[in-house]
Amino acid sequence: MSYPQHPSRLVPRRAWWVLSLVALCSLPGCGGVRPVKGGTPGVLQVADQVASDLQLTLFREQNGSWQPIGFATTREGGRFELLLPGAAGPLRLEPGAYRVTVESAGSELILPPDLGQVATTPLQFQWVGTEPSLQLSLPGPR
Repeated sequence: MSYPQHPSRLVPRRAWWVLSLVALCSLPGCGGVRPVKGGTPGVLQVADQVASDLQLTLFREQNGSWQPIGFATTREGGRFELLLPGAAGPLRLEPGAYRVTVESAGSELILPPDLGQVATTPLQFQWVGTEPSLQLSLPGPR
């Protein structure tokens, strides 16, 4: 048979648990997800369709091939902000030629296969650097 411990002996053990919990929650990464903001803003318009929940991948030509340099997921109204790969930070476009692929990220839109391939995507543009935002437009369903 074991005897219950005196309440005064439990206090240090409880204090240790509380201090451990506080220490763990103060470590980096315990503050929850922090949205990355500040990338080049833009809007994706799709003729007579809702353009939310689409993933955009941005490519730039480097050493003769198109390399992914960032991405975005469209929100309500097709709005987005460009992010670096892995959402490591905001992506601010520099002057140059770009291509964009589009895939569903939960959208019910049926997209043509050429939009998902960097070699065939019709979304190609030249960024000068003075534009306030990136305006992309997809044709309606065929």
